[in-house]
Formats: sequence, C-alpha cells, structure tokens
Amino acid sequence: QFSILLNWQTSENISEKNHARCREVAETILSKNGMGLMFSLNLYSIEQDLQTQCWEIDEIYQDMGLPPGQKYKVRVSPAFPIVGEDSNEALPIRDYPKMGRMMLDMIKEFPQLCFRFDCSFPPCLLDEIEEDEYPLVERFIYHGSQSVPDITTWKDKDVYFGCADDSPMDIDPKGDCFNCFPFHNKKLGNIKDFKQINELSITKMHTRFLSHVFEAQPKEPCKSCPHYMVTCSSGCFAYNLT
Repeated sequence: QFSILLNWQTSENISEKNHARCREVAETILSKNGMGLMFSLNLYSIEQDLQTQCWEIDEIYQDMGLPPGQKYKVRVSPAFPIVGEDSNEALPIRDYPKMGRMMLDMIKEFPQLCFRFDCSFPPCLLDEIEEDEYPLVERFIYHGSQSVPDITTWKDKDVYFGCADDSPMDIDPKGDCFNCFPFHNKKLGNIKDFKQINELSITKMHTRFLSHVFEAQPKEPCKSCPHYMVTCSSGCFAYNLT
C-alpha cells in the first residue's frame, strides 16, 4: 500500500508561499486519491501552534467533503535531539504531559481527528488526562493501526507501547528507497529493484536499517537534508544511540 506523507509545518518553519503550495498539493492529492494522503506533524515544543496546524488540516478535510463520522489520522512524531555538531529543536521528555494535554484538547475540538504515532506511544502523554476524557484514548493510534487500549485496564495487565513491526519504505521523486527520511543517505535501492515486497525484501531492508541505526558514531543528517526547514524540528531516535 502506497501512502503519501505530507509534513505540515508551523509558520515559523516554512514560508507563507511554500505553505500555500503544500495546501494546494494536499487538496489535489485528496481530490484524486481519497485517503491516500496523510498529514504529518512534528511535536517539538509546547509553544508550537498545534491548534492552527490541526485547524488547517481539518479545514482541508471538511472542504474536500469528508463524510460526517468518518475519522482521519494525522501522523505525529516527537522530535528527539540529534547528536553531533548540528542541533535541532526537540521536545523535552518533561514536556510530554503538557503536549499530551494539548493533543487531548485538539481531539475534543476536532471530533474526526485521530493522532497516529510514527513509532511507539509514550504513555506519559496522558498524565494530565481527566476521567471524563478516558474514551478519547482510542483516538491515539500506535503500533501501525492499533488504538491505545482503554486506560482503565492498564493497571490490570501488561501493555506494550513499543514500535510497530515492519518499517515503512519511503520513496523519493527519483524512486530511491529509504527506511526513514533521516536516512536519505542510506539508500536501500531504487523502486525498480523491488519487483515485489515479500519477506525476503523486508528482511533485507530491516538488516541494513538496523545495522545503520546501531553504529557507534553519530549520523550526519543535516548537511545534505532535503527538507529545507528554517528551524529543524525533527530528528530520529537513532541519533541518540552512541
């Protein structure tokens, strides 16, 4: 299954012209390809204008005629710090509960919105949840397409909030394939090289990806980054493993 991931920036990270272009691209794809597009947000600061980001995304879906009652997912990823000479704007762990509070408020404001976590789900995001908000937990998605379980059951059983099985494969405009956008300089091959996606090709991707992630030296994500953000608000957990 192919899906287009569109990074939706705040005004401090993108020019007005480029932001308008992103909206034009989103509306064009949604009109042609339905739910084949997913918006993506980086969670990098409790000061970021998350409400405007969610409002703009919801407005696009409503303008495109999203049926009442149908949910849509917005991919989110906390920005981890990167190591090495470069720096980025990352979300401190101490701010996770406040960010979670902001996300709960967004889910309440936009009833068709669900947040899909790129990898694992940090349960401390829900430290500030109120009891009457417990039903909202199912609109947090992790582990691929799994809803966070009923929060009242957490105390009675072990719950695994870890990463999803099987890494996605990103494809750039030239057809080059990567496991994750920070590893754009670690090409797995070109889409022409993969006649089909099967267990063998998935194993090949995972082996190369994991051997790269757990190398002892910091990675170099910035000098050749193709994303051109004014202020970097991304970063992969792999950059912390030194």
